[in-house]
Amino acid sequence: MDQANQITAYATLAIAILSPISILIAFYAVKKQNRQAIKANNDFKLSLGADLAIRLEERFICKDFKAIRTKSAQSFLGQVESNDFEEVFDFFETVGLLLRLEAFNSEIVHNFFFHWINLYWTAGKGYISTKRQDTKTVWQDFEFAFQKTTEIEKIKDQNSKDLYLSGERLKEQLTEEIFKK
Repeated sequence: MDQANQITAYATLAIAILSPISILIAFYAVKKQNRQAIKANNDFKLSLGADLAIRLEERFICKDFKAIRTKSAQSFLGQVESNDFEEVFDFFETVGLLLRLEAFNSEIVHNFFFHWINLYWTAGKGYISTKRQDTKTVWQDFEFAFQKTTEIEKIKDQNSKDLYLSGERLKEQLTEEIFKK
């Protein structure tokens, strides 16, 4: 075998050995890049979710919506005749929809809204049941938000008094809703 053929043979052998190694290196580089992209996407999604929750909270605590919440609490306590609580239910329907669509995660919703979701769901579940006789799907996403945030509350504190609101505690929280500034 002449020297040129030997060099070609060795070069071919070297390529045959190094090609799979190059492929493995490229594979792991792409895999690492993919993990980094997923992490960046998750971080971005978390940031957007937190921003969205902050904006919803601002809406929830604004003066106009606070007046609706006050009238709703008064209605549940039998002090006034009003269906304003439907607007509160609709607000939590939106929160639940965004949660179900994963615009933000359950932890964020729990942190920002569990107290009120729990309060209004508990106070209004009889009314919601009545409305569902006509429209089965009414406030389903509100219920979804209630279920998801309740699951988190159970994990955080199995003995939470908010998990099973007694009639007296419900009345206390509705009264607080009226007098909170």
